[in-house]
Amino acid sequence: MLRIAHFTDFHLRKALPGTSAHCRQRSREVAGLLSKALAQAQKMEADLIVITGDLVDVPRFLVEGMPRGFAMAEKESWYEFVMEDYRTLRGLLETSGLPYIALPGECDSIEAFHQVFPALTETQCRGYRLIPFEDGRDIRGGPRRWGSSRLRFDAALGDSAPCPQIHLQPYPIAGTFNHPCGYVESASMRNMIARNGNVRLCLSGGHHDGAELILSEGTTYGVAPAFCEFPHRWRLLEVGPKKIIAQDQSMEGPPVPRPTVFLDRDGVINDEPSYTWGPERFRLLPGAATAISALNRAGLQVVVVTSQSAIGLGYVPEAVVQAVHEKMHFLLAKAGAHVDAVYYTTSAGPHTVLPELAALPEAKATLLRQAVLELFADPSDAWLVGDRISDIEAARDCGARPLLVMTGDGEKSRPEVARCYPNTAVAANLLAAVKMILGELEIPSRQVEPALSISNF
Repeated sequence: MLRIAHFTDFHLRKALPGTSAHCRQRSREVAGLLSKALAQAQKMEADLIVITGDLVDVPRFLVEGMPRGFAMAEKESWYEFVMEDYRTLRGLLETSGLPYIALPGECDSIEAFHQVFPALTETQCRGYRLIPFEDGRDIRGGPRRWGSSRLRFDAALGDSAPCPQIHLQPYPIAGTFNHPCGYVESASMRNMIARNGNVRLCLSGGHHDGAELILSEGTTYGVAPAFCEFPHRWRLLEVGPKKIIAQDQSMEGPPVPRPTVFLDRDGVINDEPSYTWGPERFRLLPGAATAISALNRAGLQVVVVTSQSAIGLGYVPEAVVQAVHEKMHFLLAKAGAHVDAVYYTTSAGPHTVLPELAALPEAKATLLRQAVLELFADPSDAWLVGDRISDIEAARDCGARPLLVMTGDGEKSRPEVARCYPNTAVAANLLAAVKMILGELEIPSRQVEPALSISNF
């Protein structure tokens, strides 16, 4: 019997500022949860650990580069954070005392991964050959198996040795599961595996919901759920001579809701130029980092909810908006502050120049409802700080308490807000708004130390 602890999609951030652009991925919680999960795997007598991709949530601009015409000045500093997070992961894995095989995925930095982790080689354990494949995406975006990985695949399937094989890859082999992110050549891969007849198990990552084991033409295929998303699952597989059993393990129950402050971005946290420019023009407003740090210390959840119609209008690609948010994370971290998640719209309604975005919601209220569900927030225990009447309307729509600031478009918006919603609280800026919120909660502003700080810049 071979026992495999299968993990996938950590999307870890610890040294890296901020969190994943995909808000369901709780990157900053991964390190602590993983330490507990590895201890659990050891207690359940796993023979080895397998991780099928996306170990670190490397910012998109480091993996793909910045779009032409935009720049990120701190690129080298970010790379050092990436290296430190890979070292953190390797340390956790080696502390577990269990042998492991880790594959890079599409969100990993291949260069940083190979500087920290050992070269991918075939491993034998309890009479099985575990064969890892390092795959990537082609220009169309589909996962592919090529180069040395394809040669390894051909060699494995051409080997007539009786030792059963277990294949490990960062993407699902489509056609076996109902999902869109499988290999371009999935049908050919399945046929080759079936003809060989000696591949007992194929384990994959890359599909965050995961999938139950499926037996197809003598081979069992499995996709583990993403560890980075609640309830932070991993899978224990028992591979026996006649059957394979999978048991999903969950690391935690539903989080206890905590007070939440939703923040508009442009005009509240930063000045306006970054709306149609890139991170090179992003500047925090005076007092914004201090205000967010005070919320962090008080234990409140801080979530940015912002309309980025500049994407739909064609001024910037979505990758640039994500890079702007990375710059925001970087500057906040230097001041010992952080936000827990960032939600943004991409559509500009009827003015959208990109057809694929035209049907997407542009209302901030839609984002708020999504955030409430995904972050387990209680709207009755939440505030939204914004500088426009649309922010006030969004807060009222979802049941949060609105608060108008006089920065950004606040002065211009105040008369209309006063006419339509006369009881709306008003503050000079974000720092003043936070003092009002903490005063209402009667929480000392220095109750908790900041969770993240970059002090070497």
